[in-house]
Order: sequence, then structure tokens, then C-alpha cells
Amino acid sequence: MGFETFTANLTNADSPFVILEGDGISRLSIYNSSATAVTATVSGTKRVNARTSDAMNIAQGVSVVLNAGQTYPLDGITITIPLNCTLSVMAN
Repeated sequence: MGFETFTANLTNADSPFVILEGDGISRLSIYNSSATAVTATVSGTKRVNARTSDAMNIAQGVSVVLNAGQTYPLDGITITIPLNCTLSVMAN
């Protein structure tokens, strides 16, 4: 099987965009390519000790990469995209 890549420009119409283990995504790159100063968020569901995950901001012009390696897929990742926001996403 070849190395497949998912690419998309996500907008508010796609929100929330959720990545689950069954999607088979192990690497996710998100770039906020919005023309205006809007902020999207990405959050996970993992707990460390008693601490829950917080949402991380992705401001205009900022990129984030999540990489689980080749062995494990990402799971429970939620991307929230506000109005007038575009996120360029690449995943494999």
C-alpha cells in the first residue's frame, strides 16, 4: 500500500473537524492561512495524571504539527474553526 496523504482547506462549515484512531492518521500539519486575524483551536482528550487537555490556539499565520510516529495513529483530536477562518491541513 502506498503512502497516502489527505489535504484540505477547512472552514467553519467543517467545524468541528475530529480525527479518531480509525482514520489512521499518524501525522497532522495545520496552518492557519486566514486572510484576517482569527484564531482556531485544536484540543485532545488525553489526561496526564489528573490533568485534562486544554485547547491550543492556532493564530493567523501559525502552524502546528502533531506527530505520533509510524506506529500509533492520532486519536481524539478536535479542531474548531471559527467564522472567517481557513486552516490548510495535511495529514497522513
